[in-house]
Amino acid sequence: MIKWLKLKIFIMITFLLLFLLIINVNVNFCLPSNNVQPFSGESNLWNYLQKFKYFSSSSQKTTIILIENLHSLRSTLIIRKHLYEMDCPFDLYSNITIQELSSNLSYRKKPENRYRNVLVIFDISFIHNKDDNLDNNELWLKFTFLMQSLQIIYIKCLTCMPFLFIIFTQSHGHHEKFTNILNRLLIRLLPSADKRFRITTVVVTNSNGTDITTPTTAIHLRPIFDGCRLFNGVFMPRTRPDFEKMNISSSWKCDLNQTMLSAAINNFTPHCNFDTFILESHSIDYKMMELLSEKINFRYTLIDSEQNWGYRIGPNRSWSGSVGHLLNGSADLAMCGMSMNIDRSRVVDFTHFTVIDELTFITPFPMDEQQEFIFLQPLEIKVWFAILVSFLIILMSLYFISKSLMINDQRPSSSSMIAMNLYAIFLSKSITTFTIPRLFKIRILYLSFMLAMVVLTPTYCGSYYSFLTIVQYQKPIETIDQLIQIAQSDSHNIITLQFSSYLELFIDADPDSGTTYTIGQHMNRSHSTMATNIERGIQIVQNTTNDKRFIYIDSKMSLEISRKLFAEIPLYISEDSFGSNLIAFAFSKQSPLFRSFDFYIKIAYEAGLHEHWYRQMFRYFPAQNQQADDFILSYGSGKNRELSLIADGLQFNDLQLTFALWTIGLFGSSMSMIGEFLYRKWFIYIIFPMTDIGNL
Repeated sequence: MIKWLKLKIFIMITFLLLFLLIINVNVNFCLPSNNVQPFSGESNLWNYLQKFKYFSSSSQKTTIILIENLHSLRSTLIIRKHLYEMDCPFDLYSNITIQELSSNLSYRKKPENRYRNVLVIFDISFIHNKDDNLDNNELWLKFTFLMQSLQIIYIKCLTCMPFLFIIFTQSHGHHEKFTNILNRLLIRLLPSADKRFRITTVVVTNSNGTDITTPTTAIHLRPIFDGCRLFNGVFMPRTRPDFEKMNISSSWKCDLNQTMLSAAINNFTPHCNFDTFILESHSIDYKMMELLSEKINFRYTLIDSEQNWGYRIGPNRSWSGSVGHLLNGSADLAMCGMSMNIDRSRVVDFTHFTVIDELTFITPFPMDEQQEFIFLQPLEIKVWFAILVSFLIILMSLYFISKSLMINDQRPSSSSMIAMNLYAIFLSKSITTFTIPRLFKIRILYLSFMLAMVVLTPTYCGSYYSFLTIVQYQKPIETIDQLIQIAQSDSHNIITLQFSSYLELFIDADPDSGTTYTIGQHMNRSHSTMATNIERGIQIVQNTTNDKRFIYIDSKMSLEISRKLFAEIPLYISEDSFGSNLIAFAFSKQSPLFRSFDFYIKIAYEAGLHEHWYRQMFRYFPAQNQQADDFILSYGSGKNRELSLIADGLQFNDLQLTFALWTIGLFGSSMSMIGEFLYRKWFIYIIFPMTDIGNL
């Protein structure tokens, strides 16, 4: 029975695997194999389309969009036929204008296509077409309009491969005619065309209008050579070497032949520190770029993104900063603390992360608590109340006993004399015994009070000396939960780096996100100015003269090195975090440089180079305030958790109440003296005549 059951399970699994294999072959047949390059013109279109086949190891899928009968131009329907024959899925747009194509392309609207490569094929027929008889000027105007319009569409499609613009002609003469027109048109268009615009125009001679296996001529605008090097020009391959350097797939083995690249940067310690557009040699990303330039053989210039890593601004939420430079083509790559997030990854490609950091916050170090009542702290309020009540009871008892039981006609002790004796006993001082009546009951009361003070006074003094030695700190802000309470109460101002992904994380947080939404609402209410850089953030936090105290949010690694470099007072970095912060290099979509950079950056990360460079930098720089830095290190190890930073003795605030009592006593005594003086003057003035004052 068990054998039959095992056999059934084996048969079911076998059929399931075969079924999945058949589905994959049929559905995924048109996924590209190993970064297929745009059609070079060496082979026919059929062989090129055959390269889009299933491969299981890649996660990059390609969506094919076929455009037919574009803007009054007819199509052959040949491309559609062969895609059907290959069982290759595609999106079809037919009888559509340029404006409709720009606004209705499905790959721009479907969320599942945001990360897919897109191949847009234009099927244009001049076979038995009245436009085939147009003169060169008319064709020139028609193609100029098309190219300028397609450029706008291509720029909006961030994941598009170069457009494939296929023209079918009916004779060799027409083939040469269209080839010359398109070649001159692209050369003329190149200086004014957007740097990102890339297109491959293909002229196919096909007299019967049913075949795509005939020879073709391809003209490329900004093709990629050797798998990674973008050629900023028009290229029409004709010889074997021409086709070979175009047909090399994108690979990590890249030689840019000293090509000048532009890198968008921001001042972001410790990744990038620059002055006058020169990266300082201790910067982590400087060392990474030097390593990459040696391996890939390129030179680079820097573009200052003005402390903006990529932030959406304006009513259209357009990208600015480093991401904006990548999208408009002014920069080839972006670095210096580019944090990965979902919104940015939709418009740019991130390499393997260079650093896995944490997003946390820094606050002023817990300050000494005000100890105005330090002389009361050694004893609880209950004890002080019991001492006061006992003092009053004994005082009243002694006074009434001494007054009612007089011996040898002695005058009873005054209440002030009894109080002074009790106070002297409390302070362990000598008393005037001759003022104490020789009454056993009275002396028993004095003796009991003395015995109590023999125990209480040393206990108080020992506890008081301990409080003078041990400095009490305010409770530090250590957890995210405490930060949320602060955000809800608005007791502090919480800030972060302007134009950063951190700011977007809080400001654009969804109400269901909880922590980030609460802090974002606090930021909106407080209207605090965000820090332009980390150094400025540290300065704001340590400025304790503000009415409100500030809390600054940034990556933990940056906070650690910045605290050492810029902090003048002890600052506290929380051990809690909002989550991981992945930092990487960024490239525009479809960048030929991406794969090579990604390969070497991944190797550098696995070798621990970034961590090594960071520790090297941390040891290299001296602390801004060595005493504060030493205290932070000792506090972190637990040695100074209860000790004061500077042993300067007691401060005025510690004994403020003592001086206040002295002041009150002095004021009361002064007022009493003035009152007595005025009373005497007034009394003498009323009782005695003015003439007799001189005789007194």
